[in-house]
Amino acid sequence: MEDRNGQKDQTHYSDKAHPRVTPHDIDYAIASAKQVYFCIVPNTTTTVCAVTLGNGFVVIGTSSAVSKENFNQELGESVALDKVRDKLWELLGYRLKQALWEGPVKGDPMVENDLELPRREGE
Repeated sequence: MEDRNGQKDQTHYSDKAHPRVTPHDIDYAIASAKQVYFCIVPNTTTTVCAVTLGNGFVVIGTSSAVSKENFNQELGESVALDKVRDKLWELLGYRLKQALWEGPVKGDPMVENDLELPRREGE
């Protein structure tokens, strides 16, 4: 798979089931969002994408063209949504790492309930 710049996807998967955030997780977070909203800031070339996740948390991405002659609304929306996707990688990565540190939470689709998880010191 290639990104929008034609670069090869650097995500490597092994046969072993190690916990990780996947492109599917990012797609699912966006597909299950309550709302995906785009707007152009008036009198600018800035596009804003606001994604309201299922839990109500809003993730925002932006894009801007240097000149109004280069502005393309469709491209601006695509770039702004890509920036939301980048933020979701960080947010879901944090969520998974926190869940692994704390131990599995029943019903959390990001963490397998049968994983042997390390416990914090003193537990």
